[in-house]
Amino acid sequence: MLRTWLGKQGFAVESAPSVGDAKQKMSTTTYDIILSDLRLPDDDGINLLKWAKEKKIETPFIILTSYAKIQSAVDCMKIGAKDYIPKPIKPELLFEKMNEVLKQQESEKKKTIKKGSTYITGNSLAIKRLYEMINRVAATEMTVFISGEPGTGKKQVAKLIHEKSSRKDRPFVIVHCGEIPKEEFDKKLFGSITPQREEQGLLSTAMNGIIFFENVDEMPIKTQEQLLFSLKLKRYKMVGSNVEKEVNARVIASSSENLYKLIRENKFSEDFHRFLNEVSLQVPSLRDRSEDIALFAESFLEEANDELEKKIIGFDEESMRILNKCQWSGNLRQMKSVVKRAAMLCEDKYIKANHLPDEIIGETGDTNDNAALHNEEYEKRKIMKALEACNNNKSKAAIMLKIDRKTLYNKMKHYNME
Repeated sequence: MLRTWLGKQGFAVESAPSVGDAKQKMSTTTYDIILSDLRLPDDDGINLLKWAKEKKIETPFIILTSYAKIQSAVDCMKIGAKDYIPKPIKPELLFEKMNEVLKQQESEKKKTIKKGSTYITGNSLAIKRLYEMINRVAATEMTVFISGEPGTGKKQVAKLIHEKSSRKDRPFVIVHCGEIPKEEFDKKLFGSITPQREEQGLLSTAMNGIIFFENVDEMPIKTQEQLLFSLKLKRYKMVGSNVEKEVNARVIASSSENLYKLIRENKFSEDFHRFLNEVSLQVPSLRDRSEDIALFAESFLEEANDELEKKIIGFDEESMRILNKCQWSGNLRQMKSVVKRAAMLCEDKYIKANHLPDEIIGETGDTNDNAALHNEEYEKRKIMKALEACNNNKSKAAIMLKIDRKTLYNKMKHYNME
């Protein structure tokens, strides 16, 4: 009955006839809410809740129980259940309780975003799957390779693996491969000894912790081969020394490049790639997680408000439409920059379309400029740019704008551009 009713309310619902079946489903799938009866055929609902807490499954529970078992439901809340509903169930009350829990979850997600996990939180299926993989791989000692477009948050994924791993209290060392001169890479990584001084390398700094090679495709191939040899032996030598030192560091690496292509071009070591790719994680682009766009926009606006000491409430309908339609070629990094810039320009309570840069409006995927021309500031800028590009030739400018010459004259008159 509940499954049918909730389905009609727009929820995607799965049911489990027993605690055993529920555990199996909860081990492989992430849910937004779990409704659990206290009395189940093979066990008690309290034990299911305790099991979920032991497994660090944070999905909120709403307990269903008879009036005679209210105290048991209260005990469940002490363990960690969000709420309880007495039977016989009133659908309106259940719907109200579920919405309260969902709103609370959304608020907590926004707080998490503000604390620094901005690049990996969200509600989309793609990011939930990534979280599941992060939780699984963090508990191991396996080497991890993280791929994804620039700006998607590969570094934040690596940090989260560290935070969830058994090495969380040990160093997390980031090697920015693209920022190290190739001729200095070995010294920076392994350390060096000269008659004047001894300089420790990043491998030494990462001892017993995790070392993260950001943009690993920028590492010289000779260094790749030497590092692979050292990691396999768990021993290395500093540059200028014959003394072997121990290395004990878990390796995570990331790249936005196609390493298979670089391997074919002899620009990346196939053996090193095989070593790194023990587990592969793909961070989705923002356009593949469109459900998260509004969430991130609001979060980045909160950050901008704090930094710029403003009190902007949110985005108007048109600006949010543009943000949702934008292709976001620069992903979350680009969005953060766009929102901050818009907040800087905004003197109103809400960010409007004219606060957004032209290139963002141009990335909406609209088939013609007329789709965005109902925004007057944007329209005026487009007309001025077209006239400038055509040396003030109005006929050519009208063709460029995909409007007729008479319409162009009317718009110029409207904007006092004569």
